[in-house]
Amino acid sequence: MIARFAPGAVVALDELPGRVVSVTRTDDETSVICGEGPLPAAQHVDEGWRCLALRGPFAFEETGILAALTKCLAEEAIGVMTICTYDTDYLFVKEGNLERTIGALRREGHQVE
Repeated sequence: MIARFAPGAVVALDELPGRVVSVTRTDDETSVICGEGPLPAAQHVDEGWRCLALRGPFAFEETGILAALTKCLAEEAIGVMTICTYDTDYLFVKEGNLERTIGALRREGHQVE
């Protein structure tokens, strides 16, 4: 799920559900991407996202990796969310678009397991 919290919200990482958890804090909001479960302090929650992990690690000098994926999905009108960690990039799509996403990526020659 993707959730928005108030600016400056304190979010306890060990209380967030899921294997992939990301917290981003800006002056305007605190955003959380995590597995599905209760988040009582969230101002807004958008559920039903599925995660595809890109096999890495990728060198920071490598360019166009996410662009290649998001371009083919944009051509199919599939919206995405992405996060990147030091070693891995993650692509999130709505559950209803998962099969279309896999099909589009495979047609472009990407391996999906």
